[in-house]
Amino acid sequence: LPPPAPPRDPETGFTVPSRSMAWGSTIVDVEVDDETGEVTIVNLYDCYDIGTVINPLQAEGQVQGGDIQGIGMALFEDLTPGYPDKTKADMFAYNFTDYIIPSFKDMPKHSEIKFFQNYDPYGPFGAKGMGEMVTNTQPPAIANAIYNACGVWIDSLPITPEKILRALE
Repeated sequence: LPPPAPPRDPETGFTVPSRSMAWGSTIVDVEVDDETGEVTIVNLYDCYDIGTVINPLQAEGQVQGGDIQGIGMALFEDLTPGYPDKTKADMFAYNFTDYIIPSFKDMPKHSEIKFFQNYDPYGPFGAKGMGEMVTNTQPPAIANAIYNACGVWIDSLPITPEKILRALE
């Protein structure tokens, strides 16, 4: 087994921050209706460096699930304290009317997933972990795409039509 941490220079403290850090990126094309504030995701492109991809079908499925979760986080899911009853401080959504999740119609019209194969000498068979990393890249990509589409920055999630219309005013 490899040592639990990378070697550290005792005098300078220099070290490799993480031996098995996985990396990912998402690019999104959106259309924003400037009358309703509705966002349509047209294209979504993912690329992840997860070392050696041992099971490509499973890795692709993990990214597809992450895309759905990331889109939900960016555009729909809200756990505002006290919602819908402002007299309570709980953060529970009691049904899917109060807690909106993406549906099939909210998925991009086109998506592509690529993996950058980068052998990691410390991972099993050269692999790195990917886990929940695949849900982190969509919200900032969507926020940037909305800015590129209509020129307004939305700096809180979810990016609702109301927030877009308010920013456009």
